[in-house]
Amino acid sequence: MIQKGSCYLIGGGPGDPGLLTLRARDILQQADVLVYDSLVNDQILQWAPDSAERIHAGKRANKHVMKQADINAVLIEKCQQNLVVVRLKGGDPFIFGRGGEEAEALTQAGLRFEVVPGITSGIAAPTYAGIPLTHREHSTSVTFVTGHECPKESGDTDWPRLAALGGTLVIYMGVKNLPNIAANLIRHGMDRDTPAAFVQWGCDPRQQSLRATLSTLSSKVQEAGLAAPAIIVIGQVAALHDQLSWFSHKALLGQKILITRTRAQNSQLKNLLEEQGARVLEMPLIQISNLPFSIPEIQESTINHPPSFDWIVFTSPNAVNFFLTKLCQQKIFALLAPAK
Repeated sequence: MIQKGSCYLIGGGPGDPGLLTLRARDILQQADVLVYDSLVNDQILQWAPDSAERIHAGKRANKHVMKQADINAVLIEKCQQNLVVVRLKGGDPFIFGRGGEEAEALTQAGLRFEVVPGITSGIAAPTYAGIPLTHREHSTSVTFVTGHECPKESGDTDWPRLAALGGTLVIYMGVKNLPNIAANLIRHGMDRDTPAAFVQWGCDPRQQSLRATLSTLSSKVQEAGLAAPAIIVIGQVAALHDQLSWFSHKALLGQKILITRTRAQNSQLKNLLEEQGARVLEMPLIQISNLPFSIPEIQESTINHPPSFDWIVFTSPNAVNFFLTKLCQQKIFALLAPAK
Protein backbone atom coordinates (compact mmCIF):
# COMPACT_ATOMS: atom_id res chain seq x y z
CA MET A 1 0.00 0.00 0.00
CA ILE A 2 1.33 3.42 -0.97
CA GLN A 3 0.88 5.91 1.85
CA LYS A 4 0.51 9.66 1.89
CA GLY A 5 3.10 11.47 3.94
CA SER A 6 5.75 8.90 3.02
CA CYS A 7 8.97 9.15 1.04
CA TYR A 8 9.94 6.39 -1.37
CA LEU A 9 13.66 6.15 -2.08
CA ILE A 10 13.61 4.46 -5.48
CA GLY A 11 16.50 3.11 -7.49
CA GLY A 12 16.00 4.18 -11.10
CA GLY A 13 18.46 1.59 -12.40
CA PRO A 14 21.42 2.06 -14.72
CA GLY A 15 19.78 3.73 -17.73
CA ASP A 16 17.62 1.19 -19.52
CA PRO A 17 14.02 1.88 -18.38
CA GLY A 18 13.21 -1.78 -18.95
CA LEU A 19 15.35 -2.65 -15.93
CA LEU A 20 13.20 -0.69 -13.47
CA THR A 21 11.32 -2.85 -10.96
CA LEU A 22 7.53 -3.25 -11.05
CA ARG A 23 7.32 -1.89 -7.50
CA ALA A 24 9.15 1.28 -8.54
CA ARG A 25 6.81 1.80 -11.50
CA ASP A 26 3.69 1.32 -9.35
CA ILE A 27 4.85 3.94 -6.86
CA LEU A 28 5.87 6.39 -9.59
CA GLN A 29 2.38 6.22 -11.08
CA GLN A 30 0.96 7.51 -7.79
CA ALA A 31 3.56 10.16 -6.98
CA ASP A 32 2.56 13.65 -5.89
CA VAL A 33 6.17 14.90 -5.86
CA LEU A 34 9.11 13.57 -7.84
CA VAL A 35 12.65 14.54 -6.78
CA TYR A 36 15.02 13.08 -9.37
CA ASP A 37 18.69 12.89 -10.30
CA SER A 38 20.40 13.82 -13.58
CA LEU A 39 21.21 10.28 -14.69
CA VAL A 40 17.62 9.01 -14.46
CA ASN A 41 16.23 8.14 -17.90
CA ASP A 42 13.62 10.67 -19.07
CA GLN A 43 11.28 7.83 -20.04
CA ILE A 44 11.05 6.81 -16.39
CA LEU A 45 9.97 10.32 -15.44
CA GLN A 46 7.02 10.00 -17.82
CA TRP A 47 5.51 7.27 -15.65
CA ALA A 48 4.74 9.84 -12.97
CA PRO A 49 1.36 11.63 -13.30
CA ASP A 50 1.36 14.91 -15.24
CA SER A 51 0.07 16.55 -12.08
CA ALA A 52 3.10 15.49 -10.03
CA GLU A 53 5.51 18.24 -9.02
CA ARG A 54 8.93 17.57 -10.54
CA ILE A 55 12.06 18.76 -8.74
CA HIS A 56 15.44 18.29 -10.42
CA ALA A 57 18.05 17.56 -7.78
CA GLY A 58 20.69 16.10 -10.08
CA LYS A 59 24.35 15.86 -9.17
CA ARG A 60 27.08 15.26 -11.75
CA ALA A 61 30.74 15.45 -10.74
CA ASN A 62 31.19 18.96 -9.31
CA LYS A 63 27.94 20.30 -10.79
CA HIS A 64 25.28 20.08 -8.09
CA VAL A 65 21.83 21.47 -8.78
CA MET A 66 20.97 21.07 -5.09
CA LYS A 67 23.17 20.43 -2.07
CA GLN A 68 22.48 17.25 -0.14
CA ALA A 69 21.19 19.18 2.89
CA ASP A 70 18.71 21.00 0.65
CA ILE A 71 17.51 17.72 -0.87
CA ASN A 72 16.94 16.32 2.62
CA ALA A 73 14.98 19.43 3.56
CA VAL A 74 12.74 19.19 0.47
CA LEU A 75 11.94 15.53 1.15
CA ILE A 76 11.01 16.33 4.75
CA GLU A 77 8.92 19.37 3.79
CA LYS A 78 6.92 17.53 1.11
CA CYS A 79 6.28 14.52 3.37
CA GLN A 80 5.02 16.83 6.11
CA GLN A 81 2.48 18.14 3.57
CA ASN A 82 0.99 14.60 3.50
CA LEU A 83 2.10 13.90 -0.08
CA VAL A 84 3.44 10.79 -1.79
CA VAL A 85 7.08 11.77 -2.27
CA VAL A 86 9.32 9.86 -4.65
CA ARG A 87 13.08 10.32 -4.46
CA LEU A 88 14.23 8.82 -7.75
CA LYS A 89 17.93 8.05 -7.88
CA GLY A 90 20.12 6.52 -10.57
CA GLY A 91 21.22 2.95 -9.94
CA ASP A 92 20.52 1.80 -6.38
CA PRO A 93 19.80 4.28 -3.55
CA PHE A 94 22.18 2.61 -1.12
CA ILE A 95 25.15 2.00 -3.46
CA PHE A 96 27.12 5.27 -3.60
CA GLY A 97 23.77 7.07 -3.92
CA ARG A 98 23.62 8.80 -0.52
CA GLY A 99 20.26 7.17 0.04
CA GLY A 100 21.38 6.20 3.50
CA GLU A 101 21.85 9.86 4.42
CA GLU A 102 18.37 10.71 3.15
CA ALA A 103 16.85 7.81 5.07
CA GLU A 104 18.60 9.03 8.23
CA ALA A 105 17.21 12.55 7.74
CA LEU A 106 13.68 11.21 7.29
CA THR A 107 14.01 9.00 10.37
CA GLN A 108 15.23 11.89 12.49
CA ALA A 109 12.20 13.90 11.32
CA GLY A 110 9.89 11.08 12.38
CA LEU A 111 8.69 10.39 8.83
CA ARG A 112 7.89 7.13 7.07
CA PHE A 113 10.04 5.94 4.19
CA GLU A 114 10.49 2.89 2.00
CA VAL A 115 13.51 1.90 -0.06
CA VAL A 116 12.97 0.29 -3.47
CA PRO A 117 16.26 -1.23 -4.68
CA GLY A 118 17.49 -0.61 -8.19
CA ILE A 119 20.07 -2.35 -10.35
CA THR A 120 23.34 -0.59 -9.64
CA SER A 121 25.45 0.51 -12.59
CA GLY A 122 28.47 -1.36 -11.21
CA ILE A 123 26.70 -4.62 -12.03
CA ALA A 124 24.62 -3.60 -15.05
CA ALA A 125 27.19 -1.65 -17.11
CA PRO A 126 29.79 -4.46 -17.15
CA THR A 127 27.03 -6.95 -17.97
CA TYR A 128 25.94 -4.91 -21.01
CA ALA A 129 29.61 -4.72 -22.02
CA GLY A 130 29.96 -8.50 -21.86
CA ILE A 131 31.97 -8.61 -18.62
CA PRO A 132 30.80 -11.17 -16.04
CA LEU A 133 31.97 -9.84 -12.69
CA THR A 134 32.43 -13.36 -11.38
CA HIS A 135 33.64 -16.34 -13.34
CA ARG A 136 34.65 -19.75 -12.05
CA GLU A 137 37.95 -19.65 -13.90
CA HIS A 138 38.85 -16.00 -13.31
CA SER A 139 37.20 -14.39 -10.29
CA THR A 140 35.33 -15.55 -7.19
CA SER A 141 34.96 -12.12 -5.55
CA VAL A 142 33.87 -8.59 -6.44
CA THR A 143 34.82 -5.36 -4.69
CA PHE A 144 32.98 -2.09 -5.26
CA VAL A 145 34.80 1.15 -4.50
CA THR A 146 34.37 4.87 -5.20
CA GLY A 147 37.12 6.63 -7.12
CA HIS A 148 36.64 9.96 -5.34
CA GLU A 149 39.14 9.29 -2.57
CA CYS A 150 42.15 8.53 -4.78
CA PRO A 151 44.01 11.85 -4.72
CA LYS A 152 43.44 12.46 -1.00
CA GLU A 153 46.28 11.38 1.25
CA SER A 154 43.82 11.07 4.14
CA GLY A 155 41.24 9.15 2.14
CA ASP A 156 39.55 6.02 3.47
CA THR A 157 40.34 3.84 0.46
CA ASP A 158 42.79 1.11 1.43
CA TRP A 159 44.70 0.78 -1.86
CA PRO A 160 47.31 -1.70 -0.58
CA ARG A 161 44.54 -4.09 0.44
CA LEU A 162 42.61 -3.55 -2.81
CA ALA A 163 45.74 -4.26 -4.85
CA ALA A 164 46.25 -7.53 -2.98
CA LEU A 165 42.64 -8.76 -3.00
CA GLY A 166 42.54 -10.31 -6.45
CA GLY A 167 39.14 -10.99 -7.97
CA THR A 168 37.28 -8.16 -9.72
CA LEU A 169 37.52 -4.50 -8.79
CA VAL A 170 34.62 -2.25 -9.86
CA ILE A 171 35.19 1.49 -9.53
CA TYR A 172 32.43 4.10 -9.54
CA MET A 173 33.00 7.80 -10.19
CA GLY A 174 36.64 7.26 -11.03
CA VAL A 175 37.00 8.87 -14.45
CA LYS A 176 38.73 12.04 -13.32
CA ASN A 177 41.06 10.13 -11.02
CA LEU A 178 41.75 7.17 -13.31
CA PRO A 179 45.51 7.91 -13.59
CA ASN A 180 45.75 8.03 -9.78
CA ILE A 181 43.74 4.83 -9.41
CA ALA A 182 46.05 2.92 -11.74
CA ALA A 183 49.18 4.39 -10.18
CA ASN A 184 48.05 3.52 -6.64
CA LEU A 185 47.17 -0.06 -7.54
CA ILE A 186 50.43 -0.65 -9.45
CA ARG A 187 52.46 1.00 -6.70
CA HIS A 188 50.98 -1.40 -4.15
CA GLY A 189 51.65 -4.53 -6.14
CA MET A 190 48.94 -5.12 -8.73
CA ASP A 191 50.29 -6.35 -12.06
CA ARG A 192 50.39 -3.47 -14.54
CA ASP A 193 49.18 -5.87 -17.27
CA THR A 194 45.99 -6.80 -15.41
CA PRO A 195 43.05 -6.61 -17.86
CA ALA A 196 40.89 -3.52 -17.41
CA ALA A 197 37.80 -2.08 -19.09
CA PHE A 198 35.97 1.23 -19.27
CA VAL A 199 32.19 1.40 -19.87
CA GLN A 200 30.66 4.81 -20.60
CA TRP A 201 26.88 5.36 -20.46
CA GLY A 202 26.27 1.72 -19.58
CA CYS A 203 22.87 0.23 -20.51
CA ASP A 204 22.09 3.25 -22.65
CA PRO A 205 22.04 3.66 -26.46
CA ARG A 206 25.06 5.94 -25.99
CA GLN A 207 27.08 3.13 -24.42
CA GLN A 208 30.72 2.87 -25.48
CA SER A 209 33.35 0.62 -24.00
CA LEU A 210 36.96 -0.37 -24.47
CA ARG A 211 39.43 -2.86 -23.03
CA ALA A 212 43.05 -2.27 -22.11
CA THR A 213 45.43 -3.09 -19.29
CA LEU A 214 45.68 -1.39 -15.93
CA SER A 215 48.70 0.63 -17.08
CA THR A 216 47.25 1.66 -20.47
CA LEU A 217 43.56 2.19 -19.66
CA SER A 218 43.86 5.89 -18.81
CA SER A 219 45.67 6.80 -22.04
CA LYS A 220 43.31 4.72 -24.17
CA VAL A 221 40.27 6.36 -22.59
CA GLN A 222 41.75 9.77 -23.32
CA GLU A 223 42.56 8.83 -26.92
CA ALA A 224 39.00 7.56 -27.46
CA GLY A 225 37.51 10.74 -26.02
CA LEU A 226 35.45 8.85 -23.43
CA ALA A 227 34.26 10.53 -20.24
CA ALA A 228 31.83 10.26 -17.33
CA PRO A 229 29.47 8.72 -16.48
CA ALA A 230 31.39 5.48 -16.56
CA ILE A 231 32.25 2.31 -14.68
CA ILE A 232 35.81 0.96 -14.52
CA VAL A 233 36.41 -2.79 -14.22
CA ILE A 234 39.83 -4.19 -13.27
CA GLY A 235 40.54 -7.92 -13.18
CA GLN A 236 40.85 -11.00 -15.36
CA VAL A 237 37.15 -10.95 -16.26
CA ALA A 238 37.67 -7.68 -18.16
CA ALA A 239 39.47 -9.70 -20.85
CA LEU A 240 36.12 -11.32 -21.74
CA HIS A 241 34.77 -7.99 -23.00
CA ASP A 242 35.72 -8.57 -26.64
CA GLN A 243 34.29 -12.08 -26.68
CA LEU A 244 31.00 -11.53 -24.83
CA SER A 245 30.04 -7.96 -25.67
CA TRP A 246 26.45 -8.53 -26.85
CA PHE A 247 24.91 -5.07 -26.48
CA SER A 248 27.41 -3.43 -28.84
CA HIS A 249 26.22 -5.63 -31.72
CA LYS A 250 22.77 -4.06 -31.89
CA ALA A 251 22.26 -2.65 -35.38
CA LEU A 252 21.21 0.88 -34.38
CA LEU A 253 23.37 1.36 -31.29
CA GLY A 254 24.63 4.93 -31.11
CA GLN A 255 22.02 6.22 -33.56
CA LYS A 256 19.63 8.97 -32.51
CA ILE A 257 16.23 8.79 -34.22
CA LEU A 258 13.47 11.38 -34.07
CA ILE A 259 9.83 10.26 -34.23
CA THR A 260 7.31 12.91 -35.25
CA ARG A 261 4.10 10.88 -34.96
CA THR A 262 1.70 11.40 -32.07
CA ARG A 263 2.78 9.66 -28.86
CA ALA A 264 -0.38 7.56 -28.92
CA GLN A 265 0.65 6.06 -32.25
CA ASN A 266 4.43 5.75 -32.05
CA SER A 267 4.78 3.13 -29.30
CA GLN A 268 5.24 0.16 -31.63
CA LEU A 269 7.78 1.95 -33.84
CA LYS A 270 9.58 3.32 -30.80
CA ASN A 271 9.84 -0.13 -29.22
CA LEU A 272 11.19 -1.64 -32.44
CA LEU A 273 13.87 1.03 -32.78
CA GLU A 274 14.92 0.82 -29.14
CA GLU A 275 15.11 -2.97 -29.37
CA GLN A 276 17.80 -2.44 -32.02
CA GLY A 277 19.73 -0.07 -29.77
CA ALA A 278 18.57 3.32 -31.07
CA ARG A 279 18.11 6.32 -28.84
CA VAL A 280 14.60 7.51 -29.70
CA LEU A 281 13.45 11.10 -29.27
CA GLU A 282 9.75 11.92 -29.45
CA MET A 283 8.65 15.21 -31.01
CA PRO A 284 5.01 14.99 -32.13
CA LEU A 285 4.42 17.42 -34.99
CA ILE A 286 0.78 16.55 -35.64
CA GLN A 287 -2.35 16.15 -33.59
CA ILE A 288 -5.18 13.89 -34.67
CA SER A 289 -8.65 15.30 -33.96
CA ASN A 290 -12.05 13.80 -34.70
CA LEU A 291 -13.95 16.61 -36.44
CA PRO A 292 -17.76 16.42 -36.40
CA PHE A 293 -19.15 14.90 -39.57
CA SER A 294 -22.12 12.82 -40.73
CA ILE A 295 -22.56 10.27 -43.48
CA PRO A 296 -26.18 10.63 -44.63
CA GLU A 297 -25.42 9.44 -48.16
CA ILE A 298 -24.06 6.17 -46.86
CA GLN A 299 -26.93 5.83 -44.40
CA GLU A 300 -29.52 6.42 -47.21
CA SER A 301 -27.86 4.04 -49.63
CA THR A 302 -27.43 1.20 -47.14
CA ILE A 303 -30.81 1.41 -45.44
CA ASN A 304 -33.25 2.24 -48.27
CA HIS A 305 -31.60 0.56 -51.25
CA PRO A 306 -28.38 -1.16 -52.22
CA PRO A 307 -25.21 0.88 -52.04
CA SER A 308 -24.45 3.06 -55.06
CA PHE A 309 -20.71 2.56 -54.61
CA ASP A 310 -18.29 -0.35 -54.79
CA TRP A 311 -15.35 0.91 -52.79
CA ILE A 312 -14.57 3.21 -49.87
CA VAL A 313 -10.92 4.29 -49.81
CA PHE A 314 -9.23 5.44 -46.58
CA THR A 315 -5.95 7.30 -46.52
CA SER A 316 -4.86 6.45 -42.98
CA PRO A 317 -5.61 4.18 -40.00
CA ASN A 318 -7.00 7.23 -38.22
CA ALA A 319 -9.65 7.68 -40.93
CA VAL A 320 -10.70 4.04 -40.53
CA ASN A 321 -11.02 4.39 -36.76
CA PHE A 322 -13.09 7.57 -37.01
CA PHE A 323 -15.28 6.13 -39.75
CA LEU A 324 -16.09 2.94 -37.85
CA THR A 325 -16.76 4.95 -34.71
CA LYS A 326 -19.23 7.09 -36.65
CA LEU A 327 -20.95 3.99 -38.05
CA CYS A 328 -21.50 2.71 -34.53
CA GLN A 329 -22.72 6.09 -33.30
CA GLN A 330 -25.29 6.35 -36.13
CA LYS A 331 -26.14 2.64 -35.86
CA ILE A 332 -25.31 1.97 -39.49
CA PHE A 333 -24.41 -1.68 -39.78
CA ALA A 334 -25.73 -2.71 -43.21
CA LEU A 335 -22.63 -1.22 -44.83
CA LEU A 336 -20.55 -3.91 -43.16
CA ALA A 337 -22.76 -6.79 -44.28
CA PRO A 338 -21.25 -9.05 -46.97
CA ALA A 339 -22.55 -8.66 -50.51
CA LYS A 340 -25.18 -11.18 -51.64
